[in-house]
Amino acid sequence: MKLAWKAHSVIDFGPKTVIALCAEKKADGSFHLLGGAEIPLQGTRNGQVTHTGDAVECVREALKKVRQAAGVSLGSVYFNFDDPGLSSIRSRADKLLAGEGEVRRSDIREVCEMARRLAADFEKSVVYAKEIEFLIDDKDPVANPLGVFGRKLDVTMHLLLANAARLCQWRKVFERCGVNQAVPIPSAWSIARGVISSEEASGTEVVFDAGADFLNGVVWENGAIQECVTQEGRGSMAPWVKNWEAMIQRAGSVKVTGDLASDESWVEGLRSQWNVPIQRALPLGLSKLTDPKHAAIVGLVHVADEMQKKTPRVYRGAGILGRNMRERMKMFIQEYF
Repeated sequence: MKLAWKAHSVIDFGPKTVIALCAEKKADGSFHLLGGAEIPLQGTRNGQVTHTGDAVECVREALKKVRQAAGVSLGSVYFNFDDPGLSSIRSRADKLLAGEGEVRRSDIREVCEMARRLAADFEKSVVYAKEIEFLIDDKDPVANPLGVFGRKLDVTMHLLLANAARLCQWRKVFERCGVNQAVPIPSAWSIARGVISSEEASGTEVVFDAGADFLNGVVWENGAIQECVTQEGRGSMAPWVKNWEAMIQRAGSVKVTGDLASDESWVEGLRSQWNVPIQRALPLGLSKLTDPKHAAIVGLVHVADEMQKKTPRVYRGAGILGRNMRERMKMFIQEYF
């Protein structure tokens, strides 16, 4: 069975079923579905592993069916991760520049890593990290500091922090399934990427995903997550709308996805309650998955594609070279998050 470098393997855990896909990107930017599987959920509930053995069997079966349908070996597996305790924070760090004061790639890497370490702790792990602003000498903002001269480099980053114990449980499940690299992706990130087009990505968009198990709210601005909330159950979204009023006004409307978005009466109810236009958003990029409830799994394919472009290819053969390249990939994933 061949290994497809351009294929992305993803898995999403819903309230009742698990969906796993393998897709590859086409020249027009959309994705071709190589194989997919949907099986009953076992061993997990509301984003948490409740029985490790059952969860392992569930994931193993889903990936086996995808592998057989796609006819390719699966490399890294990206999975949507929900945590009602997800924290959305800003973290700042700075670094004095050595030598002639020219900013090098290693300087950018070090100061970003410092910002991540300052925010994380034993109970929380970073699952999303994005640079918001770089400053040179406390006063000059730059979009990309590489090659700029100065005495000091500052960075402000937006981080999403998830429950470390939950993540550890999931990693154990995938390890027992024989997956060498399982990458957790906050569902809110996938949802945003699933319904926001490339033309809209540089503007401001507000997305609410009303699932049967979780509510996810995302503010997307200038190509990245600006605010993010995950709530267990079907609670009210009204407080989020109030807190994000200014951003919603900039966006001009609210996109709604998820299980409840297919219910026209529910969408009409939102329109009557909120003083903003409501748009039912359909997932983009996979022609066979166009229902609003598929926004998270389709978006996960987009996220996997973005991340895989930044990840060095891994030689899967035996020997020192194979082991070294696998270690490099592991270090890259850890550094990215």
